[in-house]
Amino acid sequence: MVLPLLFAWHLAQAQIRVSSGERVELSVESIPNHTYSWELYDKVDGINFALTDSNVPSNKAQFVSGNTGSSVLVEFLQPGIYFYKVTVRSSCTNNIKIGKVIVSEANIPPPPRVILSYNCEAGTATLRAEDYVGDLLWSTGETTESITVTNSGIYTVTQTVNNQISSERAVKVEHIKVDMPSSVKAIPPKIEKGGTSALTAEGCQNGMLHWYADEALTQELTDTEVSPDETTTYYVVCENEIGCQSAAIPVIVTVLQFDPVKCKELYKNITIEQLVTPNADGYNDTWELNDLLEYCQECGKTALVRLYNRWGAKVYEKDGYMLDNERFDGYSENDLDFRNSKRLPDGTYFYIIIVEGEKELNGFINIVTPAEDN
Repeated sequence: MVLPLLFAWHLAQAQIRVSSGERVELSVESIPNHTYSWELYDKVDGINFALTDSNVPSNKAQFVSGNTGSSVLVEFLQPGIYFYKVTVRSSCTNNIKIGKVIVSEANIPPPPRVILSYNCEAGTATLRAEDYVGDLLWSTGETTESITVTNSGIYTVTQTVNNQISSERAVKVEHIKVDMPSSVKAIPPKIEKGGTSALTAEGCQNGMLHWYADEALTQELTDTEVSPDETTTYYVVCENEIGCQSAAIPVIVTVLQFDPVKCKELYKNITIEQLVTPNADGYNDTWELNDLLEYCQECGKTALVRLYNRWGAKVYEKDGYMLDNERFDGYSENDLDFRNSKRLPDGTYFYIIIVEGEKELNGFINIVTPAEDN
């Protein structure tokens, strides 16, 4: 802000008051064919203004655009009492005028107040300045009343009033983006009625997982160990520290409904295939136990299968046999060297089939390689 001050020739001395940091325009009447020379002083005891040159250092006060002319612009940088002198010369006269400036501490404006709001769907935060009268400057370089950002971090804003800059108002923008849950599972995914499944998920690095028993996300779970009476779809979301939630990821817990009488009958009637001919002709190349598969699917069971050779060494083991694509095909899973491979020799092998809650099944199977393949 520039404060103008006009001195009439009949005044011996003028006095003004300003704040540090302000610029003041000093002027006298402009007379043709006269020159003007201005000087600044900050110590006046015993000074003869007619003989002493300016003594103000530039870090305390300075002329902004030179010190000649009928008007000059002075910037006062530090509080104190200053004097200035203007010498007006003509071809036959030499006049001196003196003025006094009292500079007080700068009136520093307060920083603006900032209102922070989040848009979870857009992944943005808006910072809006309030209670300010000057010019704004954000740490992003913007000068508008509000700014919209997409990154977390510390943002600041100041206001400038009468060349005085306020202190910074700092606002912390929390993590805006929300991580999506990953590896969402129910372990096990299928249970019998009365059984329990554990709901698990990963990927929520900057927040907290919330589980719900309904798609509307109104029935939040207090425990991730669930025991539904019927097949149920559960939903998980990641919520960050500002309350923004990710999209919901579903996971299904299947409750197996089966007839115990029928299951007993199916288990009783399981027939075990006793021949494996691993020659890739499409017949008996793998050990297929279709009755066991039907029982496991109908009754929600899994079967543990083990095979042993004639010396009692275990050559194969599989939990959940027939429930995936892996089948016994005449090869051992152990580090046994049969003719430089894991192919088992032809012969008779002992099997054990274990199903929880049922009597163990056991017996013998034969591995036979047709004559043309020997």
